[in-house]
Amino acid sequence: MPVKFPKPERYVNKKNIKMLHDVPCLVNNRACTTGTYAHHVKTRGAGGGDEPENLMPLCFVHHNEIHLTGTAPFVKRYNLYFDETERRWKRR
Repeated sequence: MPVKFPKPERYVNKKNIKMLHDVPCLVNNRACTTGTYAHHVKTRGAGGGDEPENLMPLCFVHHNEIHLTGTAPFVKRYNLYFDETERRWKRR
């Protein structure tokens, strides 16, 4: 029988997640009726956290698209980058 190890507890920065919920979509600058989704560039399961550089505010449509296409193609397609000075994702 395999040994089961407990999953490590992950810290969720609810303040950063909530802050992005009220921001318009990074791609089309529109507010989504269901709120903006905080997309994790590096997933929590892969060790990504809730730091601003790891979170992108996306509407429902673009959040689904990034999961279907992958982060690198999505960032390239929409010309996105992380602004080190403002510590947030932006569109060129």
